[in-house]
Amino acid sequence: MDKPKAICWDMDGTLGLFDSVQLLMEGTSVPPDMEKVVRPLSIRYKLREALQELRGMGIVHYVTTSAPKEIADAAVSMAGISGFFEGIFGNGTVNGIGGRCKRYMPVAEDLGYSMEEAVANMVVVGDGVADKPSDLDGLVFILQPSGAYHDAFVPMEIVKKLLEAGKGHFKRGFDFLYETANQEERNRRVDLGNGIKFDVNYTSRTFEDFMGELVVPTITCLPAEGYRMKPEVITFINKRRKH
Repeated sequence: MDKPKAICWDMDGTLGLFDSVQLLMEGTSVPPDMEKVVRPLSIRYKLREALQELRGMGIVHYVTTSAPKEIADAAVSMAGISGFFEGIFGNGTVNGIGGRCKRYMPVAEDLGYSMEEAVANMVVVGDGVADKPSDLDGLVFILQPSGAYHDAFVPMEIVKKLLEAGKGHFKRGFDFLYETANQEERNRRVDLGNGIKFDVNYTSRTFEDFMGELVVPTITCLPAEGYRMKPEVITFINKRRKH
C-alpha cells in the first residue's frame, strides 16, 4: 500500500499572518501604537481551497513552525483551518540548532517514513531560508518569499508539477525539472505557462544536526504579480477578552 504524500507548511508568512495571536490568546486588543506593526489575524488567499484540493489528492498537511506549540495550536484554531492538518509541530520539535533551519524528521517519524521514504513523499513550503531542512538530505524545499501575500494556488501548482514530473516521487520530480529547466544565466528556470515561474537549484550546507554536507533541492518562486492577493482577514471574537 502506498504511503501518503505530505506537505510541511511553515506558519507565519506562509499560511497567513499570525502576529496578533498571542494578544488574542490573552484577551487583549492591539495597542494603538502597535497597529502598524502587529498585523491582523489573516490567512492567505484561497488557502482553504488549496488545502482541500491537495487533500483530495491524498496529500496530508502538517504545520512546522518556529513558534511555540501552544501559539501554533491557537493560531490555526482561530483561523478556522485546524481541521486540515494532521499535526502541528512547534519550535521545541522542529527548530534546528541555533534556529537557523528546521528539522523535519519528526514529521517523517509521525508518518512512519524512513529517511528515503521522507525524501520521496514529503515536501516543505516556507517563506524564508530559516525554513530549510537541516536533517533530511534531499528533501525538496519550496521557498516563496512573501508567500502570505500570494494566492495559495501557487505552491499547490508547484506541488502538482513535482508529483507529475517525478511520477509520484517529489525528489525525482525536482531532479527532472532541474535537468529540463531553461538555463537563465546562473539559474535554471521553470515556467509552468500559467504565470508561475521558479528557479531550481541544489543548495548545500553543513549543519550540526546532520553528519556531513546536506543537499537541499530548492525551488525559489519568482514574483507572480497575477497571483499577488491580500490575505483574508479573520474576524475572531475572544470571549475571554479583557475590558
